[in-house]
Amino acid sequence: MEVHCGSDHRGYELKRQIVEYLESLGHTCIDHGCSAGEQAHYPEYGASVGRAVASAPGAMGVVVCGSGAGIAIAANKIRGVRCTVAWCEHAAEYGRRHNHANVLAFGADLQTFTQVKRCIDAYLNAGEEGGRHEQRVAMINALDEDP
Repeated sequence: MEVHCGSDHRGYELKRQIVEYLESLGHTCIDHGCSAGEQAHYPEYGASVGRAVASAPGAMGVVVCGSGAGIAIAANKIRGVRCTVAWCEHAAEYGRRHNHANVLAFGADLQTFTQVKRCIDAYLNAGEEGGRHEQRVAMINALDEDP
């Protein structure tokens, strides 16, 4: 799977570990930044990853900032992105199953790499459910048309 990854300076080290882990599983990771030691603004990286995922059907995104919240909000501003803050395995799994999330957000100040790895595994092992969930995802997508 193609995975687009991005972080601000606070999420840099965790993002580096995530990229290494995903590549060890055979996924292709595209790093949207930031670089080590660089002061960075999370909206830029959330948007960059969001744009890449929205334009590549079947791709996944991973974004990291201090809390996971700010970068998730930025990613979700991009049409076609459904980013969930994956604070636990359940949130990651059901984000994919029920909400068809295509981007996961993590908080480097709040989560260990071990916790993040469990969330990624739960997400990757889950499938998107249809039925009422597909109908709800369509309703979420329709909100992209709101002014």
